[in-house]
Amino acid sequence: MGEKMGPNTLAAFHAGADFMAAKMAEEDESSDDEALLAGAPMESYGQARMAELREAAERRNKPPGALRVDPTAWRRLVVDASSDRWVLVSLDHPPNPKCEATLEALESIPISRRGGCELRRVEAKFCVPEEKLGSLPAIFGYFGGELRARLIGRELLDGNGEAPSRELLVEKLVALGVIPGDGNDSETSV
Repeated sequence: MGEKMGPNTLAAFHAGADFMAAKMAEEDESSDDEALLAGAPMESYGQARMAELREAAERRNKPPGALRVDPTAWRRLVVDASSDRWVLVSLDHPPNPKCEATLEALESIPISRRGGCELRRVEAKFCVPEEKLGSLPAIFGYFGGELRARLIGRELLDGNGEAPSRELLVEKLVALGVIPGDGNDSETSV
């Protein structure tokens, strides 16, 4: 460390410094292109991140869907859960598209409109004899640990025999006393 720099060492030092100065000048000239390229990934990342945040906000604001219930959890998730609130159970039967459409209509009812109802779904094969599967879709309402309301088949479908819309479903649930009315008898707001 305490060595003196000789002429060769000093020349190499200066040559290295000149080389680095030339290299820095090259980088300065191409920095505009590199900045554009470097900014492009950041911009696309920002757009992707904003899309993720919007999707997360939509999921948070979407009413919770129906919880799937298997036969072993029936007592806990339906009977016991309905001790002080309504629990609506939609029957699933995959070959019947009206069952899925009815569940979608039920799940689309805003939380504020549900009046505290909890939603459940169960496979129809656990609840309904095989010969009765043709009468689906069906929604059952439990309150106080007991079955208190039901909409089955034609009672649930619209005038054309199709799955009910959200508005029609709200109207039917209000008529059964499952969810509170809005105070307007002529029209149901959703």
